[in-house]
Amino acid sequence: MAAGSRRAVISGGRKGLRRRLAPLAALVLSLTLLAFPGHADQSVLVLVERGSAAARVAARIVVERGSPRTRAVTIVGFDTAVSEATPLEGTGGGSADLEVALRFLADAPPAGWVVLIAEKAGPPWPDGIGGPPRSMLDDPRYAELNRLHDEFVAARATRSEIDDYFQPFYRQRAEALLEEQAERVRRALDGRLIVWDVGGRTEFLARWARVAGARHLDLPAGTRAQRDAALTALSSLTGGAIAAPARGGPSAVAVAGVVALALAVTVAAVLALRHRFRRRPRAEDGNPPGPFDPRGVPGEGEVMVRWLDAAGRSHKTNCLSLTPSEIVFSTEGARPARLQGFSCSRLGLDIEVVSSDTSLDPEGRGVAVLREFRNGIDDRMAMIALMTRVGESS
Repeated sequence: MAAGSRRAVISGGRKGLRRRLAPLAALVLSLTLLAFPGHADQSVLVLVERGSAAARVAARIVVERGSPRTRAVTIVGFDTAVSEATPLEGTGGGSADLEVALRFLADAPPAGWVVLIAEKAGPPWPDGIGGPPRSMLDDPRYAELNRLHDEFVAARATRSEIDDYFQPFYRQRAEALLEEQAERVRRALDGRLIVWDVGGRTEFLARWARVAGARHLDLPAGTRAQRDAALTALSSLTGGAIAAPARGGPSAVAVAGVVALALAVTVAAVLALRHRFRRRPRAEDGNPPGPFDPRGVPGEGEVMVRWLDAAGRSHKTNCLSLTPSEIVFSTEGARPARLQGFSCSRLGLDIEVVSSDTSLDPEGRGVAVLREFRNGIDDRMAMIALMTRVGESS
């Protein structure tokens, strides 16, 4: 049977199935809402570093495009203090104090998800500023150090002398305070915190995200594709509390209806129609699943794909393009049977694939629809990061 005729038959069968299962869909949706009464109006708190233009842009994207209007969204800014006043307006300041943000979350933990968006947050006493910042000098938790500092100032010590002598002690105290707040956040939020590092590769943020039990999302926010990739990752991590990028603009109600219907069809297929309409998506359909489909195109040799042919021989060939759910690669005339994984040495990424649907497209290229990664959501996020960064100059 031709591919077009096969799709038409399957489409007609599915339409009839949807008509027969409409009452079941309504029942499943009702049961879902009863079973998870807080999910539909789950709140989202966005805590944004006000001194970072990139963080403010990312926060605006999350609020305006990533959060359905049916959910409560609060946005708060932080630098050396936390404030709800004009959180998306820049302060022009330097490094923000992460301990201030964590203390705010620990003292009054919100009920829903928290997305902390930062770029320049670093040690509370950055190098080169000539003495402790005003926030430390005004903080009673540094009282003894501040008294000694004032004595050095009165004795006319130079800025260099003050830095050399006091900076290690202030930083040691700051680390202890950060440790305390991060542990409190871990207990209070219980995994509901995501730290989005829009600067990329900030070890300071990555370290304290781990201590606080948070997911560290390392994705820049410079382009539309990068921001969409981050929204996709946020949607996956929060179970939809933050919406994935819209494709064609369906309403939240329409999306909920589609999800309910899909759930109903799945339940019915498993219970009553297990051996009918059982069809795995194939790459040649041209529409692999997933909420975000822009295609990354690596340079020659930038991303290498490992795969086995039908005879069990191993191959390593160029990746030609990729999305978060699909990868296209050269086959050198062989027919791929199983995808093993892919790597990008420039970015230090090596991702192992556990399950995929692999086939040839009409041009003889290998196409794999990705199902399962060895490290689950962590590898999926790495895949999204890889897609946004391929083609960059090294």
